[in-house]
Amino acid sequence: MEFNFLYILAVAAIAVILYLAIMNIVKDKSNFLEKANRQMEAGDFDGAMETYNQLILKNAFNPQYHALLAFAFYRTENYQRAVVEYEIALKNQKELSLKELNSVNKYCGICYFHLKNYPKAFLALYNSFITSPQDAEICYNLGMIYASQRKFEKALDYMSRAVGQEPMNYDAHYYTGLVATEANRRDIAIREFSVAKKINSQAVLDLYIGCLYKENKDFMNAIKSLKGAVRGNLSFEDKTKALILMGECYKGLGLIEDAVTALELARQETDSASDPKAFEMKKNVLYNLGMAYMKEGKPEKSASTWNDLKQYDFFYKDVKELTSGQLSEDIMAKVTERWMLMPGLTVRDIIPTRDIVSKKFFDIDTLEKTVTRNMGDIKEGQPVSSSKIELFKQLNIKKFRETCRDILKYMGFTIQKEITLKYDSDFADGKAAAFVTRKNNGDFLVILKRHNDDVSGFVLLNALGTAKTMNISHVVVIITSRYKDDALLIAQKNANLTIIDRRGLIKALNYALQ
Repeated sequence: MEFNFLYILAVAAIAVILYLAIMNIVKDKSNFLEKANRQMEAGDFDGAMETYNQLILKNAFNPQYHALLAFAFYRTENYQRAVVEYEIALKNQKELSLKELNSVNKYCGICYFHLKNYPKAFLALYNSFITSPQDAEICYNLGMIYASQRKFEKALDYMSRAVGQEPMNYDAHYYTGLVATEANRRDIAIREFSVAKKINSQAVLDLYIGCLYKENKDFMNAIKSLKGAVRGNLSFEDKTKALILMGECYKGLGLIEDAVTALELARQETDSASDPKAFEMKKNVLYNLGMAYMKEGKPEKSASTWNDLKQYDFFYKDVKELTSGQLSEDIMAKVTERWMLMPGLTVRDIIPTRDIVSKKFFDIDTLEKTVTRNMGDIKEGQPVSSSKIELFKQLNIKKFRETCRDILKYMGFTIQKEITLKYDSDFADGKAAAFVTRKNNGDFLVILKRHNDDVSGFVLLNALGTAKTMNISHVVVIITSRYKDDALLIAQKNANLTIIDRRGLIKALNYALQ
């Protein structure tokens, strides 16, 4: 009996010792993890890396620790080291929750994207997209990968998801504009660059918008944008291009005197610049300025300008013949008329779209099919939370207004009062709500409408008129459908008007209709 009792006591003691040892290990790991997380929050990424490495030494095959270390490398833009750790985590992905696996795939894909390894980036990001189709970062990077492979329509689909989820994301709008430009969808490009300009006003965006308007032969809007560009802070090269484009627009309108003025300003830019690119741009300016002088009926100035050009490049285009003095007036007239029809600078000369297209191509369609076959196909263009839009449209009037207030709270607005817009039957029908709000020390009129049909420009004009009578400078209009082209044009021309369609509303509804 005594032996049995001592045996049991010894076993119990060993169990207690083991338990305490295990608890100490667990506590030790917990302390290390808390320390590393605090270091990450404080921005001490080097310290966090060291602590995560200590955790990995204690448990080399824990995928969470490798994922956390990878994220620390990601935050320091050490993408090469980050993907090494992410790949280790993915090898042990069975121990990761669905949320953790989605995060690992997402950031691993973004790291590969920065490393320009587009096939691996696509595989990781598309795997993450299957389970998180609303994630703006995932959609943005997938869109950029599709664009790199010249799949521009698909790229625009994913980019539109990104700007819909994060309507105030400058990069998303800017690169959507680049993709739309490369896809020859100029109206979309103008819209996206215009939105980007509202978020972060940069003169170069006016240059891009002006160039796109000029391509559409909308010379008046082009000139308006180009004047804004010239007044802004542009590089020598971009300012000169803006003035050349302005001259081409005036030429397109038949306003040769104004074209001459713009080209003379461009010549001043090239004369005063020390930039190596000034030499080639100077030749372009002098040639076109000479043609403009000739069209204006000033052959002496034309000849003098072309003689200046000969000093830089004797064989530039047809300048040798133009300055020979042997061409008849009829021939010179035909030459200048032909010049009037010349297109001049193109979108590719102005907007850096080539940067988004890769020189290396891979079979993206096959990879896409492989992922969807393995993960289960989904219908494109059907975000999971689109059901929230339908629910929002079906709410009774009281619940609709309460939800509108929650949406504005989510967007950071402080509501001052609720109002009704005159001449708008949607308010009487319970399909609209309007609020006077404040945000960032500014007054806003915010209107929310639930529609099935696309919304016309009348709604925006009514909102702007109401805001003006109330002495409110900023207007935000949010709808559950899309805007018609005339509405988009009004939004482009009004810097203090922000429009949000169903894409931008989804994220706020996910919060308001929890």
